[in-house]
Amino acid sequence: LVNNMQFFIVAGHETTALAISWALYLLANSPDHQERARAEARDQLGGRLAGADDLAGMPFISQVLEESMRLYPPVGLLARHVLARDELCGRAINPNDILFLPIWALHRHEMLWERPEHFDPERFMPGTIRDRYQYLPFGAGPRVCVGANFAMMQAGIILSTLIQNFRFAQNRPLPRPVMTMTRSERKTASAIECVTKTTVARVAMQIFCNSRFICSRVMASRAPNGSSINKREGESISARAIATRCCMP
Repeated sequence: LVNNMQFFIVAGHETTALAISWALYLLANSPDHQERARAEARDQLGGRLAGADDLAGMPFISQVLEESMRLYPPVGLLARHVLARDELCGRAINPNDILFLPIWALHRHEMLWERPEHFDPERFMPGTIRDRYQYLPFGAGPRVCVGANFAMMQAGIILSTLIQNFRFAQNRPLPRPVMTMTRSERKTASAIECVTKTTVARVAMQIFCNSRFICSRVMASRAPNGSSINKREGESISARAIATRCCMP
């Protein structure tokens, strides 16, 4: 029961709160977009609290949330346990390996996005077509987030209600997001530095001993005992690309 409650809070509320927080941060640093979002919210809501039925009439609010989750994904790294031997972009993948999918790098990769570091909600205009695996704030496949629709509804209601009533401005030093992934058993760590092909950004990765690290399209670790990965703003996780469908030379 405790584990289920912890999962419900972390996965169902913390991630939504992060998405809203980064959306407000980005709007605070983009006054034009903030005014457009405010005008849309006021036209639709007229000063009242938002509800689920209002979201269809506020497409730009949804675009802001989508773009915010592209730049600052609430879950910056996904892990998958390998069940059977396979090959990924020329690299052997073995049973019991752990594949790490760096969503942060996927969402900021220059081969997939034009001006990837730039906040541009127009990327998510209704009718925009992109590869299914190019944008994964909620994952994909059989294990896609079951609460994705609820999260977007909740975030849209809160963001539109706030933005129609308040103006947000940046008046403190820029935040430095840190992504952590930690397992229970800690061991001596070693660092591996990866430099992307398309950016000069770099990341220092701490991989615990007794592990194998693949720094390429995905990251694979054989460390069932534990690993810890930390990253800051502007740093990329993978060396080249980030999804099995985006193999590069």
